[in-house]
Amino acid sequence: MTERKRPKAPRAAVTTSTAKRPATAAGVVPSRDEVMQRRLVWRFADVDHEARWNFSRLGGTDLVEVLVKLGSFESMTVREVFYTGDDPGKEYDVATLPAPARARLAAVGREDETKLARLRLGGAPRLYGFMREHVFHILWWDPTHQVYPSRKKHT
Repeated sequence: MTERKRPKAPRAAVTTSTAKRPATAAGVVPSRDEVMQRRLVWRFADVDHEARWNFSRLGGTDLVEVLVKLGSFESMTVREVFYTGDDPGKEYDVATLPAPARARLAAVGREDETKLARLRLGGAPRLYGFMREHVFHILWWDPTHQVYPSRKKHT
């Protein structure tokens, strides 16, 4: 004798409720200590391709070298790069920048910025941009250290 199987009941339609979704971190500002502990990451959307400090002369082995250095910074926290007293990273007050750099910031609509971050990538080469939490927004490539030249010490 074979058993009769009951017909399966149709499944209820799945509805998505917005009432029970978990809260997101959107709009939550992390503490300074939280930011200092995050690893550095990059954004390239703000690169100034028209500045005299652009990436047009960077290619071949120089490009590979820059990318390797950026990759090594990704293993470091914001504190390690900018706040240990070593020299890979610094922030400058925009008001102290030389006139050509301030003029270029105005030309690209960044005259409201108060700080400009920089990473030293070797002897002279520098990368400039803006820090937003742990994100370095790349702006300029300065292979000859012209954006903010060192001031000569008089002895």
